[in-house]
Amino acid sequence: PAIAATDCMSDCLKNCKKIAPKDTEYCLGNCKEYCDQDDRTDGLSGSKSSETGEMGILGTYTVVKGEDKPPSLKLPGLDFNSE
Repeated sequence: PAIAATDCMSDCLKNCKKIAPKDTEYCLGNCKEYCDQDDRTDGLSGSKSSETGEMGILGTYTVVKGEDKPPSLKLPGLDFNSE
């Protein structure tokens, strides 16, 4: 199944705001400049490949940074997903 590419600008802004939360202009400018590059290989929208993108836990496809989750495993009486 095809996996839709994550929007470059959205992903960039989300990550930039973690680093520079009070500097919106910095994030907007840098993300626009980054996403406008036509030779990106990060797997985000507009890139020519996903060669250097964040890889999933099995290394088979590009994932959004921070959204890579381990496979779920359900065993009777054991809940590894609870906090």
